[in-house]
Amino acid sequence: MKRTILLITSLVFFLFTACEESDTTPAEGNIFILGGDLVSTNFADNYYWLNGNKRLISMADENFTALNMGVRNSQFYAVGQRFINGSTTITYWNGQFNDIESPTNATANGIYFDGNDIYIQGRISNGQIRTPVYWKNGVRTDLPAPNDGASLIEMVVSNGTVHVVGVSESSSGSMPRTPYYWFNGELEELETNQLVDIYIRDMTLYDGNVYILGDGYDSQNNQQMHILWVNGEANLYPAAGRDQQDFQRASANRLSIDNGDIYFSGNYETSDHSRSYYYKNGSIIMLEIDSNRSTSVSDIEVTNGNVHLIGHESSGLFTTDRTAKYWLNGSSQNVDIADNSFFFRIGIQ
Repeated sequence: MKRTILLITSLVFFLFTACEESDTTPAEGNIFILGGDLVSTNFADNYYWLNGNKRLISMADENFTALNMGVRNSQFYAVGQRFINGSTTITYWNGQFNDIESPTNATANGIYFDGNDIYIQGRISNGQIRTPVYWKNGVRTDLPAPNDGASLIEMVVSNGTVHVVGVSESSSGSMPRTPYYWFNGELEELETNQLVDIYIRDMTLYDGNVYILGDGYDSQNNQQMHILWVNGEANLYPAAGRDQQDFQRASANRLSIDNGDIYFSGNYETSDHSRSYYYKNGSIIMLEIDSNRSTSVSDIEVTNGNVHLIGHESSGLFTTDRTAKYWLNGSSQNVDIADNSFFFRIGIQ
């Protein structure tokens, strides 16, 4: 199951193949990508790709910022905000815009489905405190939060049971952050094994178990760690790239479980380049590329043992010559994109 998040001002991402319209469904299911074409630094035309075919969501002048995607019954949904008559409105798109009654200081960053019900997660900010919220079929529920507020990162709904995960966070986004998990509205602090500067990246359910992915910093040993909580128990994984002389930082991003195998993707940075990798059951698998190039992966989906990664490649860490990329089982695939196209999340159904 996949979820999604797309901040127009910080992306430059990826893709899937094909130039011609086709009704053929891949053996693993339909492949959906959320992305777009940049028209300026902060604005983009929103698109999604279905099995490689590019389809318009909205033009930049429609003032819609797509922040996430979802798929139900092979139908694509995008969720985010629209700027209408001087105010911001939460909305989702599935061929047309569907506005949700919400205050102007609300944001939405996820859409999920349970039967016929549509859930949208987000937050409301009063300038100092962020209140975590979700909407079920347009009706808002405010979740309890620590005194300094919280931001929701991921949500999963199964048979009416609502799982949400996030971090304590003021409107300034200041650290330190504390990770939290909400089960049917009840707030629980996640164990951190004395790590600090925690950030949650993703969550999924598999065989009745709750898997939560995050990052943290081990101040005692001066190293970054990835964290995988399984039913609340923290398991630590050393970040890749720590053996590099000019290692700067690393972060995990997305989680996928396939036939009991646990995968999550990530990137590390040195002073002048970035490298991408994924974990499979605790083992690091590097994405092999030209040593003179940089990569950044933003999503992973694994089906039937096939590893789908999306991200971008560039000549260096701070360069703007970024090329959208799709890797299947470690091999770069041909893509049909414009120079200004980006892709952010992948889902297969």
